[in-house]
Parts: sequence; structure tokens; C-alpha cells
Amino acid sequence: MKKILETKNLILREFVMKDVTELQKILSDKDVMHFSIWGPLDLEATKVFLEKTAIESYKTDGFGKWAVIHKDTNTLIGSCGLLNEDIGNNEIKTELGYRLAKEFWGKGLGTEAASAVRDYAFTTLQLDEIVSCIDKENAPSIRVAEKVGMKFWQNGSIFGKPCMIYRITKKLK
Repeated sequence: MKKILETKNLILREFVMKDVTELQKILSDKDVMHFSIWGPLDLEATKVFLEKTAIESYKTDGFGKWAVIHKDTNTLIGSCGLLNEDIGNNEIKTELGYRLAKEFWGKGLGTEAASAVRDYAFTTLQLDEIVSCIDKENAPSIRVAEKVGMKFWQNGSIFGKPCMIYRITKKLK
């Protein structure tokens, strides 16, 4: 397991297939997955997520969704990372995405993870911009995006589902 980032409370590391059971507990929660285009995931769908959205992306892009580990308990509490996504009209952008287990909501950990990934995107990966595609009803996710410096940019879609696209560029950070 390759460690990518460390913050005050969190370690972000590459996912490995043995994370599937713990991750599935999070991704099967209907509240956690309420705004996901996929809805709650079963074990097979969680395996596909790990293989395609994480492990394969590490090889092809050098980044992907990473495991978020809480330092105090050394437990997997969610995912946060970057993916190249089609945001509509065949426009590919690097998207910052984050998802935490419900018991960790409202503690600032989503913002902590997202801020670290934003900084990694601009410093280590030397990206010029990152976006987040967020359901217009997902107020907590919008707050996280705004707290890390993102501003509403335009409407778009991801996998055909409409979303609001928030963006931050290197010079706006």
C-alpha cells in the first residue's frame, strides 16, 4: 500500500483489493450513496469500483480515488482522490471526489482530505485546474468544494446525470 498524503487526522493511501469488505460497508449505506449515480453498492460493484476507479487509474493516470484512513483508529473511513471524467460534451477534466462514512460527517474530515488532494493536484501533479461535479441538492458536498476554494463554474453532467461543476485553478488557489 503506497501512502500518498498525510494530514493532521488522516492518511490517504492507495486502495488494495483487501479493502473491499471495509469499503463495501461504507458504499452500501443508502445515506452515503444518496447522491451517487450508482446508488448503494453490493460487494461485486465495490470490487469493480476498486479495480476501475482506483487501482487501474493509478496505473494509467498516476492518481485515482485513494483510501482515507483515520489516524486515531487506523480504520478506513472513505475515499478521496482524483479521476479524469467526461463532464459533458466529451470534455475531460480531472475531478476531485470525496465520500466518507456517515459517522465521520460534519467533523471537517472531508474538507481536510479534499484540501490535501487539491494541494497534491497543484504541487505534485502540476495540474492547472480541478473540478468537482456535484448534485445541486448535495449541500454538504457543495460546502466542502467551497471550503477548498472551488467556485461554481458551469452546469454539466457525469454519466448523463446533470450536475453543477465547481472549479479551482492553480492561480485561484
